[in-house]
Amino acid sequence: MPLRSGIGYGPGVPRSVVAATAGTETLCTVSDSTDAPDTLLRDFVPEDLSAARDLWGRCEGLGAGRYDDDASWLRFLERNPGLSYAAVRDGRMVGTVLGGTDGRRGLIYRLAVDPDVRRSGLARRLVDRYLESLGQLGIDRVLVFLFDDNVDGRRF
Repeated sequence: MPLRSGIGYGPGVPRSVVAATAGTETLCTVSDSTDAPDTLLRDFVPEDLSAARDLWGRCEGLGAGRYDDDASWLRFLERNPGLSYAAVRDGRMVGTVLGGTDGRRGLIYRLAVDPDVRRSGLARRLVDRYLESLGQLGIDRVLVFLFDDNVDGRRF
């Protein structure tokens, strides 16, 4: 399995602003076309793990490591509340960003968008939502982990 690389983002890197919402759910149109259905962005919860694994299995460039078992992800979510998000369209998970922090910088571990809805702006919206949450914690530096052979991830 190839090693993961880190790509850093920090102060001075432009990022778009996510509209303020009540609670943790945002309904947004994620598309370059006018006929796309709406996508719900919401907090990623432990019950999402099974659907997330299905999504990750449909995405090239995402591999499973030795710490990708449910217990490890549950510990991760518990230690990083409010920093991971799911995108759901028509009852189906179509995107995730699993993010955390070490207190000084943010860390993105699982950014995934269903191949059927890529190039719609969904990945950017998920990342923006995560960055907004980090900003509320006073954190403005982010590392992105990806596999060396993840061509689409590097392009993003």
